[in-house]
Amino acid sequence: RRRWRRHRSGGVRGGTQADRMCATTDAPTPVPTPAPSTATPQPSGCGGGGCGTATPAPPSTPQPGTPQPSTPQPGTPTPGTPAPTPQPDTPQPSTPQPGTPAPSTSAPSTPAPGTPTPASGPCVRKAWSTLPCAERELYIAAVKEFKATRAGEYDDFVKMHDTAWDYAHGTSGFLPWHRYYLIGWENALQSLGGNFSNVCLPYWDWEVDAGSEETTSVLRPDTFGSYVSNTWPACVTDGVAGFPDWKITGGSCLTRALSSSFFTDEASMAALIMGNPNFSTFYSSLEGAPHGNPHIWVNGQMADSVSPEDPLFFVHHANVDRMWALWQDYHGYAGGAAAGQYTAHSTTVVRTSALQLSSVMPMPITPGGSSTLPYFAAARTVEDVMDLAAFGADAYTYGGDHLAYVLGAPASGTWDWATPTSVAT
Repeated sequence: RRRWRRHRSGGVRGGTQADRMCATTDAPTPVPTPAPSTATPQPSGCGGGGCGTATPAPPSTPQPGTPQPSTPQPGTPTPGTPAPTPQPDTPQPSTPQPGTPAPSTSAPSTPAPGTPTPASGPCVRKAWSTLPCAERELYIAAVKEFKATRAGEYDDFVKMHDTAWDYAHGTSGFLPWHRYYLIGWENALQSLGGNFSNVCLPYWDWEVDAGSEETTSVLRPDTFGSYVSNTWPACVTDGVAGFPDWKITGGSCLTRALSSSFFTDEASMAALIMGNPNFSTFYSSLEGAPHGNPHIWVNGQMADSVSPEDPLFFVHHANVDRMWALWQDYHGYAGGAAAGQYTAHSTTVVRTSALQLSSVMPMPITPGGSSTLPYFAAARTVEDVMDLAAFGADAYTYGGDHLAYVLGAPASGTWDWATPTSVAT
């Protein structure tokens, strides 16, 4: 299988993780915040699942190396991410699973597959670091439920990524292919029914973790697993991906070794977006250090072509997709102008045939096969995924965005998709 090579990001390593909503212990020495913040109290109800405690419990089975506490950074609580004005479309799977779930007022422990209850509008993807606890809990519960009840389909998601490697990596197909892949994943979770019908994919805003990666809010014992620094990949034993409840294809444990790389900070990401108006240089720069280093830092399966074995993959790539959406919006490629980024800047794909706007993106489960998952029933071309608002039932947007605030006014003068906020995560 193919593995990610290490990249080093340019710019100053800066920014700190502000996972303040659920802290229950004394905070360490304050670290200066690089941008102004106007804060209001966080939602209540942060005990237990979805937020955990300030210091994660050690794994049930000791790991090699010395476990380090996931200590939140100090600061005034910040508000949850504001959502933009809802659009008329409703996110739901392309092809719902058979059956109809019974009405439910909370996420069922074992929801039957069925047609999702209509949501109030398109999915609003929000930053994990400021995601309200209830929404963290809902997302983690949906991932756990999908893995428990549709393990075969989860394995097919992994195979699909491995099969499409040469089309979707190191080429101009990298961003559009993964955008559609994430839509399929979001549809799959919503197809569980009940409260899961409205679950939206959060994004791991790793740019705010740069310089303090070990305190990232995605690693907690009741979410994606504790932070444990390992010399070699070791089994994950807690969180949604903890063994033995979570097994990768073949039945063994998921492994991580959180020690070998660092993330690209917010200032460097802003410079990358502003300084690369040409798509061919933008996608290759984004695929390098910003996208590659979190894969390497997590290590284990995340550093391989079967990286979706680790549920961190999806929240990581949601942030990569957000960076592309910000780039599109900043340079005037949102909405109907989105297709221009390909026709004007890049029509060639390395290692594969020329990528045209009319190219149908391959989503087979096995090499050369025609079968795919029901969440990808509609064949999508590259042009089909250019405009976030034009996906119909699959439409989504991103919530209040501090990076958009850092970027300032876009080329068009107004943001079409992003909602800038001065509140730093």
